[in-house]
Amino acid sequence: MSNFQSYYIKVGRLRFYSGNPTPYFFELPFRGAVTGPVDRARAGETLVLDRGRFTADAHYVSPPDDPLLAPLPFSCNFRLANTEPNFSKMLTIIKPPGGVNFKNIGGRSWLSSKATTQIRNADPLGQVLATTPPFSDSEKHCVTAEILWTDPQGVQNRGFKWGEVYFPPDQKVTEGVDVVTVDLTGEVYGAISLITAFDAGVES
Repeated sequence: MSNFQSYYIKVGRLRFYSGNPTPYFFELPFRGAVTGPVDRARAGETLVLDRGRFTADAHYVSPPDDPLLAPLPFSCNFRLANTEPNFSKMLTIIKPPGGVNFKNIGGRSWLSSKATTQIRNADPLGQVLATTPPFSDSEKHCVTAEILWTDPQGVQNRGFKWGEVYFPPDQKVTEGVDVVTVDLTGEVYGAISLITAFDAGVES
């Protein structure tokens, strides 16, 4: 099982990045809840006994690597003014691309970030980093999500980077008189890391 950690009512900034070689991004300031994995799971261990007995010859073997690539849950919620550009950008992130291999966000062609990160496998003969595979369904589009929480003491901001995050189109968006509440629930398919600063990119 992966370890999950939730942060509540912390002042932070959330960025979504494209999968382009020089990534595009847009940023959402928010004060809300976000829940995501701290790291990916590791493969389990299968115990092999000595003809059913626990002896010095008993040992563990590594099962298939399926748990290493299993999608991990990610969720966040925030509010947007329904007149600001980020509202339409968020809707584009959620909706399928519609038969093309990119999404037009802020006048930029965003490529999917699927199959852009590497995960360490559990090969008993020598663990190696392997690039994640692409989806078979081209309508599934991934982004990289980065969050950075502001240190109130001004010493060190900290956050997470979640690679290859897929948001299914059946998301909840509630539009009020002047505010849109967005509840995002996604799946993390890529690498996960701690960050102290945002990655470089070109703003959309």
